[in-house]
Amino acid sequence: AIDVALFEILDFLKVDRIGLLQYEKNSDLYRHIHVACADQISPVPVAVDLPVSLFPYMYQKVLLEGNVTSFTTRDDLPEKAAIDRQTYADWEIRSCLNIPIDIGNEFLYIVVITSVRKECVWPQIYIPRLQLLGQIFANVLELKRTRMQLESRVMFEELLSQISANFVKITRKQLDAAIENALGQIVEFLDLDRSILARFSQENPRMITTHFSTVPGVQVAWSELDNEKIPWVIEEITRGKVVVFSCLDDLPVEALKDKVFFENIGIKSNVTLPLIAGRNVLGFFGCSVLRTERTWQKEVIQGLQLLADVFTNAIVRKQKEVQLKEKFKEIRNLKRQLEKDNIYLREKINLQHSH
Repeated sequence: AIDVALFEILDFLKVDRIGLLQYEKNSDLYRHIHVACADQISPVPVAVDLPVSLFPYMYQKVLLEGNVTSFTTRDDLPEKAAIDRQTYADWEIRSCLNIPIDIGNEFLYIVVITSVRKECVWPQIYIPRLQLLGQIFANVLELKRTRMQLESRVMFEELLSQISANFVKITRKQLDAAIENALGQIVEFLDLDRSILARFSQENPRMITTHFSTVPGVQVAWSELDNEKIPWVIEEITRGKVVVFSCLDDLPVEALKDKVFFENIGIKSNVTLPLIAGRNVLGFFGCSVLRTERTWQKEVIQGLQLLADVFTNAIVRKQKEVQLKEKFKEIRNLKRQLEKDNIYLREKINLQHSH
């Protein structure tokens, strides 16, 4: 329906392209989500992330300040729009109209109308009507996004319930495979690049990766790690706190060493959850994104914490089963030794009686 409407506007205004752009907040990226092009006009890529640095002047004026901007010729642009002018020239855009759309006091959508074959004057009378139409488009898209988020949340909760139920009935020997399978499901569902389970070493201050899952082409960054590589994160984890950052700049000043480490191994966004058993922290459950920055929804973090608790309980249960098995083994060995001692004593007593 949006595409049909854009083509109707395109035909009415006799322009070359009209598109609806979406800005991803906190990402410095935007993308065309709907585009209509006139015949014999090359299309622009849809759903491809582009940096706002291509249009720094327009980014400031349209998205940050919420101003409608236009130019009939590229020479109309001010000197401080030199980068924008060059981008328009590279893309052969001769005239352009940018109309920001307000969503909850933020400008996350833009209606963009361009001409490449001729220069256009943009009648002021059309702008309020185009703003209204853009508002309708944006409201529908936000409603769709909300509905999809709700559906995704339900599916995520169902996945967590399924994983939790599986861990109730697994045996000690099945635990490692079950954890890695669960990590793989989380990586796939949340579109992560890497997910790991790490434990504190008993011998020295190091972290040891015990389980992991990655997408193809991504390796596990480390098998053992000195705690001093990420001292701030380790301190937070040992205090039972969840560490979350959508981008590296979210990390505090005291986490400088941690930031350098994450940057070196390519992590752009991450959530780390402690594995808490009683008063002890066994290690952590980490989820990382390397391709782009990520906003971690509250519901997702709560779900991951639930999963961290499931992993912890399973690990503790395995430890107790191993300890119990060792205890039974000690008892059996002690029993055998007592039996041997009893046999020896009886033989010794019999020998003394015979004498």
